Amino acid sequence: MRGADRLEFKVNDPDLRWQPVDWSGVPLELKNSRAPQVPASNVRSNISNQPLLVAVTRHHVTFPLKLRIAGGTFTSILSGQGEAQLSINLAERSPLSVHLPDGASLLNVFVNGQSVALVRESEAYLFHVFSKEGSPLADVGFSCVLYGQQSLRSVALTNPRLNIPLQKFTWQVILPSGYTLTQASGDLDLQNRQRDLRIDLGKYLAKHQQMPQPI
Repeated sequence: MRGADRLEFKVNDPDLRWQPVDWSGVPLELKNSRAPQVPASNVRSNISNQPLLVAVTRHHVTFPLKLRIAGGTFTSILSGQGEAQLSINLAERSPLSVHLPDGASLLNVFVNGQSVALVRESEAYLFHVFSKEGSPLADVGFSCVLYGQQSLRSVALTNPRLNIPLQKFTWQVILPSGYTLTQASGDLDLQNRQRDLRIDLGKYLAKHQQMPQPI
């Protein structure tokens, strides 16, 4: 069985009356010299009158991404504020969309250390990402705050959503003094725990007061 690009074949034979066979095992007289490429699937059966059911799936074309995350870190501080630092590999100046968790407010956005203009698009924030001089990478950072009524005994954290796939990123969660992590669940695997990071809301805010503020 041969098909055009983006076609995937799957043989539906629950009774195993048709057996898959390697292309090298197909007799030479059955091979088509005008189509030298290896077929997508080869099957054979000792019962010639048995039908062969084949499912054909057509895949959509995936256009190349102009932005790709090369690495990043989400930091959630359980005092209501969090930040994200991303390193993005880009082919050209492109827009990046950030959708914050429900109830969150965006505090600032920096691209390569510069404050950038924002556009509100429905429930997301849109801004342009541009590479650093002499490099295909861009450093993107943003901070947001979320006020909630959740008890610190059980907190459900939701990361901001981007319009590009998340990959090679780390999510740090910093607990207030006197608290310890007793259980964690979700889509991510716990890598390690570290006590006494010596960071609190005051130190976090002091660090960001030294950064240029958005206009």
